[in-house]
Amino acid sequence: MAQDQQIQVILNAAAKEIADQNYASAINLYEQALEINEASLEPHEGLGQCYFQLENYEKAKEHFERMTRLDPRDHRPLINLGAIFNRTKQYPKAIDCLRKALQKSSRSKEAFYNLGIAYRGTGQNALALSSFREVLKMDPGQIDAHQNLANTLRDMGLLEQAQQQYEKALEIDPNFERAKRGLQQVRSMIVDNNVSASPFGRLVDEKKIRTKKERTGLKKLTPIEQAEDRRKVEELALAIEKDGKAALSHHQDKFVPSLTAVMKGLLDGDLSTTSLMHTIEKFQTIKSEFSKEMRHLRRSVLELRAHEELMNTPDLFERSSI
Repeated sequence: MAQDQQIQVILNAAAKEIADQNYASAINLYEQALEINEASLEPHEGLGQCYFQLENYEKAKEHFERMTRLDPRDHRPLINLGAIFNRTKQYPKAIDCLRKALQKSSRSKEAFYNLGIAYRGTGQNALALSSFREVLKMDPGQIDAHQNLANTLRDMGLLEQAQQQYEKALEIDPNFERAKRGLQQVRSMIVDNNVSASPFGRLVDEKKIRTKKERTGLKKLTPIEQAEDRRKVEELALAIEKDGKAALSHHQDKFVPSLTAVMKGLLDGDLSTTSLMHTIEKFQTIKSEFSKEMRHLRRSVLELRAHEELMNTPDLFERSSI
């Protein structure tokens, strides 16, 4: 008991040093605690955290791995190892560690958060969304989860949803600079999505076309320029058709066998949990890639529609200030 009390006093002192970001002093204290009892988990965790903050990831990894050997039931070192692998961009290793952590503690928001980071790192945005949302179910005030959820939604082209998440982060902390920058960026992207450039170089705001307002400042094209514009619009239409057919053909060869494998594993039960999870993730990746290409095609079609509408609205150019 006296030994435990002595270690606790040292741990309390080390925690104060960490709060002041005096990591070297904290390391010395944790080492003292290990001299008293080298099998104590808390000093190893503290040392791992200190070395992590100092970006000495190999030393941090040593202490977290030591924790897993001392107590294989503890999920904490696996989460910390996952964070190290995320920081060093070894995302598949991070995913493996964090899944094991969730097997030991299925409601760990730290594990879900780091798993979301790892899924983003491997481009599995749908799984990243699910992970960050799990965090927010458990802790709606987790500002970094809102931020990373917003970043993921932005990368998937879901700009309005991303904007909502940035705004929620700023409700929690109005001075959160990353959320401020993200919100500014996504608002600019939303505006840009409503603006198209004609093949001949005119800037067209679809909302202005619909309302037929603010028509000044657009150059009236000559008949030759109009013919050139029509030709380039036709080229754009052909390019969209070609890209669409290529995307469908490319993903059909992957999509159907991948979906079939998932359904077979679910219905027949002939896959292990790990194999089934791998098969589902592979399907999710293919689905995410296909969705991204479809969003790109949709933007191209909207751009084409804006150009065609522009060419069919000749009076748009009658009031020119140029």
